[in-house]
Amino acid sequence: MLAKKRYLLYLSGLTLFVILIWYYEVALIVQKIGSLRLPWALLAGASILVTTFLGAINAYLFIGRDRKVTFSDFLALYWISWAVGLVVPGQIGDLASIGFFLRRHSLELSTIWGRAMLDKTISLMVMLVFVLIGLLTIVKGVILDQRLLLSAALLLALAVGVVYGLRGWLRAVFDPVRAGPAGGLARIFTELMQTVRLTPSRVWLNIGITILKVILAGGAYWAMFCALGETGLPLFEVVVLATIAGLVAYLPLSINGLGTVEMAGIFLFGQLDVPAVTVITAYICLRLLVLGLAWVPAFIWIFGSQKRNSVI
Repeated sequence: MLAKKRYLLYLSGLTLFVILIWYYEVALIVQKIGSLRLPWALLAGASILVTTFLGAINAYLFIGRDRKVTFSDFLALYWISWAVGLVVPGQIGDLASIGFFLRRHSLELSTIWGRAMLDKTISLMVMLVFVLIGLLTIVKGVILDQRLLLSAALLLALAVGVVYGLRGWLRAVFDPVRAGPAGGLARIFTELMQTVRLTPSRVWLNIGITILKVILAGGAYWAMFCALGETGLPLFEVVVLATIAGLVAYLPLSINGLGTVEMAGIFLFGQLDVPAVTVITAYICLRLLVLGLAWVPAFIWIFGSQKRNSVI
């Protein structure tokens, strides 16, 4: 029953994407794509490549901290897991695939996922900072007054208090030595906390690289808008709004946020008076660009690896 509901959610995202293309007219979108300025599009592609490479460095800081896998081997596996994550709903596809690929390097799944989850958590926290900046300074119609901020702080404090009060029960239920899902989650969390405690310098380096990664990812949107003729947009505001829209992709509502991210982008970039047809065209171009940059090297590595193994 849950699987059926999940597929319905994914189908709804794809349906929303098709509706958006139909509503803003296929002919206009194709015309926009035809007017694409290649140098700016190439800049967007370069920004995506650098962002992905920085992401690999960030993940390797934690996953490869005991040197059981070289960075060159890890980069190929990371690239493939990134490609898989683009066609799997939510942000779980790349985590699952990278765990599967790294098992041959004598790393436990709980170890891989715990360290990868730390990288994901830092990325999410940095994105939330950019989101807060955007909600406070850019997005019209969203009012964050002192009472709302105080209420959010009180709810957070209450949640922390509840967790602290139930810490004994939680330790008993989520015991790392137990079998089953609860024990597995406990081992993942334990590995995450051990990585924080044992390698604080790597955590801080990861945070710094993540900030740069978010800026470069947003820069790809800015470059694509420039490629479509919107050359007067402020870079920082585009970065912030692209980050807010990108946060939707973390929700398992469709394949990599298909449809839902575009809808959020149309609303958000409307704050900068960017026409909706330009926004959806930019998102389509970026999706195609990302898929190409992810899957072409992934296929080359996969088939090259199979060829080498057949020769051996």
